[in-house]
Amino acid sequence: MSKNIVQGETFDLTVTLNNYPSPPWDTSMILTGAENVYEVDGLSEGAMHNFKIGPTTTLTYEPGDYKYRIVATDGTDVYTAWNGRTKVIADPTVPGNDMSHVEKVLNALNATIEGKATTDVLNYSIRGRSLGRMSPQELLDWRDKYLQFYKEELYEEDIANGLSVERGVIRVRL
Repeated sequence: MSKNIVQGETFDLTVTLNNYPSPPWDTSMILTGAENVYEVDGLSEGAMHNFKIGPTTTLTYEPGDYKYRIVATDGTDVYTAWNGRTKVIADPTVPGNDMSHVEKVLNALNATIEGKATTDVLNYSIRGRSLGRMSPQELLDWRDKYLQFYKEELYEEDIANGLSVERGVIRVRL
């Protein structure tokens, strides 16, 4: 499953499990995170198993990385039929939730450089260094690094959205 779960949105996944047709097999999907476990019962018809989670339920899921297992049972035996990793993405309608770590750090660096940083931003740390204790040159260096990370994120997002992206021209003289 390469499908993420977004808080506040319907999650709908159908998998084909030819070795576990219903009946007699019933399935459930178990999401296991660092501190949370969620279980979703599957609706099965033949080899097709559907897992649907409504928006009010996904809103209660904690954002983060999860391992998932789809287990099949006939009432006696239990088998792992499918497993992998997924993410629960924070509700994008809440301000700041739709920002990546890189965007948040870049905003904090820019606010500090511009002298508009809040107390929270002034206490932001990168690899053990606090923004409030960085020299102006260190702030500029970090901003340049994070600006490059941000450009890479935008590039990868464009590719994922099917946009043609040109990376520039490299010229070599022999």
